Amino acid sequence: MIKAGQEANRRNLPVIFDPVGIGASRYRTETALSLLKEVKVTVIRGNASELRVLLKELTGQNVGNGSVSPARGVDASFSDEIKEETLETLKATARALSTATGAVTVMTGATDIVSSGKDNWLIKNGCPQMSRITGSGCMLDGIIAAYTASIGPRPSQHAIFQAAALATAAAGLCGERAAKRAEKIPGGTGSFRCCFQDEVSILEESTLKGGINIEVS
Repeated sequence: MIKAGQEANRRNLPVIFDPVGIGASRYRTETALSLLKEVKVTVIRGNASELRVLLKELTGQNVGNGSVSPARGVDASFSDEIKEETLETLKATARALSTATGAVTVMTGATDIVSSGKDNWLIKNGCPQMSRITGSGCMLDGIIAAYTASIGPRPSQHAIFQAAALATAAAGLCGERAAKRAEKIPGGTGSFRCCFQDEVSILEESTLKGGINIEVS
């Protein structure tokens, strides 16, 4: 991973970093920190618990009240769910992590938070079914990689920020559309997974423009 990341840096290619399960074990935490030490990353994408742990490990900073909660395996702690009463704290966490690393931060949850360190956008697309299947976050990593790669070499930080936000909204929109399609079958979680993949594969610009829900915060 380090060699691949360093080669991507040499070629001016975007690097998407997902610190999966950081805080769940010392090995995962040390691996994530070693990658950030050796590779300049473009976008950091994770759930609220992962990004709070990462910020604490990098800077010693704990934004907000209370201790940093470890993830439940690869899932966010219940106390780190993105909701009205935690939103401001988690926005500040995303902003601080972007400032500390120079990367765009994407914090995923019921509402997704995308931060450049200067700007925060809230992504209101998505559906509960996305959290019930394994791999929706990994799919989002790939979509973010595709969107950031499409803007060309040496893009500005703001262009990367916009691309990451649009990718996150696109994935959420596909989730919404997949939930409606699965309901018509009618189907359960397995059907939703297939419908989600279908929606990602057939997404068109007109659908995206008509369905994204982004709030400047």
